[in-house]
Order: sequence, then C-alpha cells, then structure tokens
Amino acid sequence: MMDTMREVAIWTITKRNTGGTVVLKLLDAELVIPVFVDLEEVQSILKGYDASYTAAQIRPGIHDMLLDLVQQIGLALLHVELYTSKNTSCYAKLVFSERVPEEGPLVVQGRPGDAFALAVRRKCPLYVSQMMVDCTGIPVDCFIDFPAAGAEEWVNIPPLLGETDIKNMLFFSY
Repeated sequence: MMDTMREVAIWTITKRNTGGTVVLKLLDAELVIPVFVDLEEVQSILKGYDASYTAAQIRPGIHDMLLDLVQQIGLALLHVELYTSKNTSCYAKLVFSERVPEEGPLVVQGRPGDAFALAVRRKCPLYVSQMMVDCTGIPVDCFIDFPAAGAEEWVNIPPLLGETDIKNMLFFSY
C-alpha cells in the first residue's frame, strides 16, 4: 500500500557553522517537519531563492549543472517526495517527467537537502509521506516557542524576506 503524500512548503531555515535545518510546513495543517541538511545544501537552497542568482550569469553550482543536464535530455523535475526516515536520516525521491510514455516518470533517490535545492530552482511542489508527518511532525506553536539549540540565525523564506535579506544569509560568494 502506498503512503499518502501531503504537500509542504519550505517555511524557514536555520543555519549553523556545520549545517542547518530546513523546516517544512504542511499546507493543510499547523504542523512543521524539521530536516537537517549540510551547509552546502543550505547555501544552494538560499541561492535558489535569490532572484538575482542565475547560473548563466554566475558560476553554476552542482544543482544548476544537474538541472541543465536534465533539461537538455528532455526531462523536467515534477516534484520532490520526502518519503521515509531511518535512524537520523531522511530519504527523498525526485520525480521527473516521463522518458517514454509507457514507462511512467523517472524516479531518482536523493538526499533531502539536494532535492530541496533542485525543487526551489524549479518551483516544483514538495511532498512528505503521512508516515513522516506522524513520526516527525511538530505543532507550529511548539516550534515557534523553541528555536533550534545553537542556531546562529533563522532564515524566513519569501515572502517574509526580500532579495537583500537572502543575499546577506549566504556564506560563500558566487
């Protein structure tokens, strides 16, 4: 039996010297799901929100290169699914358009941070499984009252922040 998928949006990001937390919010409920990612993915996700950042104008990163390759072979990223967690690791699937109509969509396994960075660039939907919601969902009220221990900074994703705010959050030049 296939687990029900629920749509989420990136609600906020915390960053630390060693990585960060992408906080997903369910669109149909007052629950959030924190997902821990590496520093490079935090950077790449933030670049994806930066309207002035384009791979054509600035040296492209790995996520830009992958999406360019996908486009050149005639595929499109349709959506991302965060479908399970084991121990402390979450697992994501990237669902691309059909290669051959009879075969259905191309599904590729990936790390959540990489999947989020790609999804942000293509503005495609993010989904989490009901199992992930049941196991890791936190009421929004609880999360707001208790920010991540040791978080150096919180990043509120647009429309709460403008372009200048996002640029100021980036650690590395590009």
